[in-house]
Amino acid sequence: MHKVIYVDLDAVLLMIEVIGDYPHQMLGKYIPNIDQYWIENVGSSIERAYFVCSSQGLDKYEVASRIFYNIAKGHFTGDGNKRSALICTYVFLMFNNLFIADPNMVYAFARRVARSKGSRKSAFWLRECAKFFKKNSSEIQ
Repeated sequence: MHKVIYVDLDAVLLMIEVIGDYPHQMLGKYIPNIDQYWIENVGSSIERAYFVCSSQGLDKYEVASRIFYNIAKGHFTGDGNKRSALICTYVFLMFNNLFIADPNMVYAFARRVARSKGSRKSAFWLRECAKFFKKNSSEIQ
């Protein structure tokens, strides 16, 4: 099993800036509006995911699922939670040598996750997210 590379918020913001420089690329339309509130809340979601995952020894797909789920369900802003989940998870996966070719598919999945009911099913959705990322990501060559 490969070591998980944890990506800090500064790296996420830098990658979002790079993606934003090429808005015609496939990820450009998914960049959320970023302000101080977004930075604080998304940053704490990423840190929480890392804390739980490092203490439990989870693999990169399980870490990706925590990041994705926490942000998609976090409702930090009135608009942009699903896009934030998608972008932050993409950055994490890229740093871990993984890539998903179709961001539209990830966004559609984010919509399903965001619409899911309550936190009682969080364990189910975390497993579903991990399976989704394992099935749909491929190693960067």
